[in-house]
Amino acid sequence: MQTNEFEYPPVIIKLFATYRALYPLLKNFEKLSRHTLGRSLETTLIDTITLVIEANSIPLPLRDLPLRKAGAKTHMLSFLLRIAHENGEIGAEKFHLLSDNVTEIRKMLAGWVAYMNKRPLGKA
Repeated sequence: MQTNEFEYPPVIIKLFATYRALYPLLKNFEKLSRHTLGRSLETTLIDTITLVIEANSIPLPLRDLPLRKAGAKTHMLSFLLRIAHENGEIGAEKFHLLSDNVTEIRKMLAGWVAYMNKRPLGKA
């Protein structure tokens, strides 16, 4: 099924690109790491995607909490990526690509929250 990327905010598109970059790497993790660290990485990224889609789907005044939770998940993603890199599960090039993506996602989420906080209540 093809998805039209223009239906989603840029942060969701970036999250999807990050997942596409991470997923093939998980298959190459050593068995023990694949079922612990690899699963944690994948789950944390999917949870982040879920929170952002949830925030995009609910009324504006309620979006703050899921966006802040998603921001916290990006900090966890950065931490897990660093562990995977230092354990030799992710090479330097892919680590930097994924880390840069996560940093950009974190900034996008922070910008979204800041934008919402500047707006007067009740304005769309």
